[in-house]
Amino acid sequence: MNALENSSKRNWISLIIFSLVFTIHFNSKVVTSSDSRWVVPTAFSIIKEHNTNLDEYHNLINSYQYYAIDSVNGHLYSKFPMGTTLIATPFVYIIDKLCTKVVGMDIYGIEKTYPLQGIELLIASIIVAITVIFIFRISNMILKNNFQSILITLIFGFCTAAWSTASRALWQHGPSMLTLTITLYLLLKAKEKPRSAIWAALPLAFSYVIRPTDFIPVLFLSLFVFTNYRKYFIRFVFVALLVAIPFFIYNFNLYGALLTPYYMGQYQGHSSNYLLSVFGNLFSPARGLFIFSPILLFSILGMGFKIKNGSFKSLDFFLVLIIISHLLFFSLMRVWWAGWSFGPRYFTDIIPFFIYFLVGAFEWLNTKTTSQKLVYRIILIPLIAISFYINYRGATHYSTFEWNATPNNIDEHTERLWQWHDLQFLR
Repeated sequence: MNALENSSKRNWISLIIFSLVFTIHFNSKVVTSSDSRWVVPTAFSIIKEHNTNLDEYHNLINSYQYYAIDSVNGHLYSKFPMGTTLIATPFVYIIDKLCTKVVGMDIYGIEKTYPLQGIELLIASIIVAITVIFIFRISNMILKNNFQSILITLIFGFCTAAWSTASRALWQHGPSMLTLTITLYLLLKAKEKPRSAIWAALPLAFSYVIRPTDFIPVLFLSLFVFTNYRKYFIRFVFVALLVAIPFFIYNFNLYGALLTPYYMGQYQGHSSNYLLSVFGNLFSPARGLFIFSPILLFSILGMGFKIKNGSFKSLDFFLVLIIISHLLFFSLMRVWWAGWSFGPRYFTDIIPFFIYFLVGAFEWLNTKTTSQKLVYRIILIPLIAISFYINYRGATHYSTFEWNATPNNIDEHTERLWQWHDLQFLR
């Protein structure tokens, strides 16, 4: 099969996987719009009013008791970063036009009095489905095996927080995950086409506009480019400035500072027991990454394989640094369990990096004998099934999210984070 046929086949597979993931995610009934509730209104404000304030939503904001709202110079603004809104705006524009022309529905008018959470679910599902395409391309680029690449892609789409968190509303996590996945894809492409490293700056810089804590991958992946593609680093920085300069100008015009109060207030208090927080982020029955997606334990195996066979390169080193730094940073936070959420919400953004090392685990499996492969498949298949079931529950059963409130508020009764007899995903 020639290169053109291979490319065509990959395109068809990408389209099929996109359609499958989007359809299932969009039809999963749990919607967790809370912090994200002002994304669509702000997008409408950009489209209809040509500004980012929410003054026209005053009555709706009042009904929510000004939750997540900043008052600046007599105007009302969402306190959260603009990145997610900027990604959502083209989708909101298309949805608005279609609703107006096809069914004669004024969704802008409706949105002023009643938030249309379905719009959030639709856009969030599209964002995750687009991310899935890049995950497939990354897997296929390394494995050169369509079946294994499809399996890994479906693991990402249905066995992780990509399903149970990222597509449940327009959280920052979904768009952040998308931009970091595109960045990883471009940096992997740079092995053959070094100039791709230059353009990786665009999604990488924008990830910070979406989510402040993405300063960790911004820092380490920039160091990776500086270390490995120094010839292109100045151009890499220039491309990043195309995002950074408008971002800083907007912040300064609005708040009189280069960063908004939300960016400056990310670290609010520290964990009372740091080692317990680290352990909890990995193995708590309510928030542990390897409890809610035990299949990602094979990612650790993938790291070990790369080290053992000498294929652990510079990019792998920086990705591991990102994962470790991410864990250590969020474990420092007082509310390390991410408040009211499902499972390891704070890890959602960097799930693609775990998937990258999961690809390494599949590379390792490919080196084993038939009998050895059978043994590991006996372990692998149940882990996939468990991960799928847990995240299926989080995406389709509201009772799992209500777990945060009953029998008492998780933020006030943190002992519940360690109770095995009342598991969130089994509610």
